[in-house]
Amino acid sequence: SGLISLPIMQADENQYYLNHNLNKENDMCGEPFIDAANSLTDQNITIYGHTVFQDSNDLMFTPLKKLLDQQTFDQNQRFYIEWADGIRTYQIFAVCDIDYAEDSWNYTQNIFQTDKNFYTYVHAARKHSSVTADIDVAATDQLVTLQTCTELSSTKRTIIVAKEIK
Repeated sequence: SGLISLPIMQADENQYYLNHNLNKENDMCGEPFIDAANSLTDQNITIYGHTVFQDSNDLMFTPLKKLLDQQTFDQNQRFYIEWADGIRTYQIFAVCDIDYAEDSWNYTQNIFQTDKNFYTYVHAARKHSSVTADIDVAATDQLVTLQTCTELSSTKRTIIVAKEIK
């Protein structure tokens, strides 16, 4: 989309890259990272990144909040991730602001036992979405979910859900 260009890390637990960068140095901005529970073969891979409330509105995942605006979303519906096996293209179909303390949607769900479970997840993403996207999503699609905070020390999150375009 051009809003973000960052490396993505993964550790054995989800705390390390909250305050370490890719050089393993202490860094309050951390580094975007894949959920420790995920493998690259999961049907939904969750990637976390900080929103930075000072210095710049362009640091880490801060620009993702701009996608809550329909016009910005319309201009930035696709993004690319370079995985170990190559570059994959993703089409965003939901941009959500949620409070996970008040909402039961498990947006980090990574494996779906049935097609019905998958479509329940997709329906929840669309229901929570602040933007409209006429994108078909099939039970065979691979998803990526991006998460960033929306307010310092809160349970509010901006969630971006996208499907891989093959």
